[in-house]
Amino acid sequence: MKNIIFLLFLSVTAYAQTTGYKSWNPAAGDIYALEGQGWKNVESFFDRLPAPAKQTVRKEVWALSKNSAGMQLHFVTNAREVRIKYGVAGSHEMRHMPATGVSGVDLYFSGENNRMQRLRPVYSFGDTVQYLYSHLETAERYQYTLYLPLYNSVNWMEISVPEDSYFEPLPIRPKPIVVYGTSIAQGGCASRPGLGWTNILSRMTNKPLINLAFSGNGKMEPELVDLLAELDASLFIIDCLPNLTGEADLSTKINYVVNTLQRQRPGVPVLFADHCGMPVANDNGGNEKIMMLNRQQKSIVDSLIQKGKKNLYYLTQNEIGLTENDIVDYVHPNDIGMMRYAEAYYRRIKEITE
Repeated sequence: MKNIIFLLFLSVTAYAQTTGYKSWNPAAGDIYALEGQGWKNVESFFDRLPAPAKQTVRKEVWALSKNSAGMQLHFVTNAREVRIKYGVAGSHEMRHMPATGVSGVDLYFSGENNRMQRLRPVYSFGDTVQYLYSHLETAERYQYTLYLPLYNSVNWMEISVPEDSYFEPLPIRPKPIVVYGTSIAQGGCASRPGLGWTNILSRMTNKPLINLAFSGNGKMEPELVDLLAELDASLFIIDCLPNLTGEADLSTKINYVVNTLQRQRPGVPVLFADHCGMPVANDNGGNEKIMMLNRQQKSIVDSLIQKGKKNLYYLTQNEIGLTENDIVDYVHPNDIGMMRYAEAYYRRIKEITE
């Protein structure tokens, strides 16, 4: 029955007409609506890094930049149903993360008191991934947020609504929070995109957010830092320590981050974060090494502050507060852990901005 429902789900242009439905292709529409993308000069529409970066970043980073982590589409509609279909480049799921998080989408709408509420889908994964949201409110024009896959690359996408419905894509919002980090910040291992901590934080702050986290490859590399400095951010978050254990040149990396961002984006706060730790009993000495790494980074940041550097802030492991119930394996948060992360960042950001 589910497959029969989706047979109607065909369109080829930005607002192609089908039998009873009209479809929007974000890559072909008149309004640029892909929030969470820092650059428009991309190789493929849903990429996270600009095309020239292919020549400067490591190939592993470039491959991960094809993942659509943190990207959102915002639109207003009074449609009674929303149908989404798209294609992805990689495997639908991983051994420790479900297909709904790796390759799925997540639709929220602003309901009573502008509170963001998630909608229940019917979905299927195949050569084409398909999500159906039905029985929606039709009395008003509601604003919707569609979160894109965390760990897969979107090749194409179409969003369809009944042809008699109002539908308006919304342009991106300015001054994003920019996050540079590791697999945890990319979204591993949330059960669905809306529960990646960067997406939770975006809802909490009601601010746009650009996710430049690369699984296993958040290493504070100069090539990435230079790219960060191109972005007109309201705040930079540097959460790279989980990929920097054993690094001897941490001071050099942190100094490059601070000097580059503050030279190119004066006055914009930079928030560094501790490694969250491994809340497991048999850590094999890993947590002792992590605490040493955290102390090292905090000491470097504190030293820069003492030397007169402004707008530097810190989030500690204790403030993140992951427990053994908050992880999937040894360090990657489950949905509860993602919420802990987001809440810790939200508290710190409120202190920075108030």
